Amino acid sequence: GDYRVSLVASNLYGCKDSSIQYFHLYKTPKVDFKILRPADTCKPAVFQFINLTDDADEYKWDFGDGTYGQTKNPIHKYPKDGTYSVSLSAIKGNKCADSIKKTAIIHVYPVPIADFTYIVQKVPTLDGTVLFINNSSMAKKCSWDFGDGNTGTGINVTRTYSNNSDTA
Repeated sequence: GDYRVSLVASNLYGCKDSSIQYFHLYKTPKVDFKILRPADTCKPAVFQFINLTDDADEYKWDFGDGTYGQTKNPIHKYPKDGTYSVSLSAIKGNKCADSIKKTAIIHVYPVPIADFTYIVQKVPTLDGTVLFINNSSMAKKCSWDFGDGNTGTGINVTRTYSNNSDTA
């Protein structure tokens, strides 16, 4: 709020002087934020931070990955997998400040790398049969689309095609 303070000074002889000063006290902002999307996701991960701070003029973000921001509601991209803590500081009137740190709030997971090879069986009894060998890394579950309307699951799978004239 705004305040008017006056001082009247007097000495032993009854001489007086006065001084009046005005000043403003800013309320310390109450700092908080949330993340618009789930905090657990795969890289590259882009997050929208929603600033819930009341009554502040400046914002300073530490995204926990060596980068910083000053906008009220920043969007930030985490290009590397890892766990990140995020801090927000808010300043009012260039004097009153508060901050919050949310530890290990962001979890960015690595993306598996899909890769496979195939072997067309040349044995007459297995004509049209193809063995698909999964060479993926960091994969826990594998789903296949065989290109003929059929699908499958598993690490290494075999598919027999009914029309094998185009199989090479």
